[in-house]
Amino acid sequence: MNEGKFIEMRRQIEENNQDIRDFLDDFDKWKSEVERKSAKLQSKSNADAILPPIRNILHKKKRKKIDSKKKSNKINERIKSYDYKAWDKFDVNKALEEVDKSESIKSESESETDEEWEDERRLKLSEVEKDEGNKLFKEGKYEEAVEKYTTAIRLAPENPLLYTNRAIALYKLERYASSESDCSIALNMNSKFVKGFYR
Repeated sequence: MNEGKFIEMRRQIEENNQDIRDFLDDFDKWKSEVERKSAKLQSKSNADAILPPIRNILHKKKRKKIDSKKKSNKINERIKSYDYKAWDKFDVNKALEEVDKSESIKSESESETDEEWEDERRLKLSEVEKDEGNKLFKEGKYEEAVEKYTTAIRLAPENPLLYTNRAIALYKLERYASSESDCSIALNMNSKFVKGFYR
């Protein structure tokens, strides 16, 4: 064999070996990075399961509390992806029925909480309107106060205090019939409501 060809072949073999080493190094780096990211995601998903709910009165819907035992059992019941025997025993139809059942229960409880949330929001807005009406009344702006009280009554018609507040503002505007009507409504709601008598 020619010495030039031998040197050329040896150089080619060394280049191939270097390419293989580079490939294996890159593969090891990629593998360690994937394992690191996987561990990070696993710890993050565990941390999310432990976090308490976000608190906010008006902007978030209230959720009914779920038993922590049931929740932890569901987390523990999850089948590992590598457990093929458990997957063979897994009943897909039963799992789908459970999901459908839990979704229907969840939607019912959410609708209840939606109604509760909306009622609470409506009462808070009514309270805000009443407070603004009181402020305007103290400033002697009776017409604007009547408008605020009327808005509050639309939001919470079951509150007799709103009717008596509007009645006194109407009285100051010398609208005696309307004032008396509001006092009568307040007394019909609560016959022991003293403000309705003296206003």
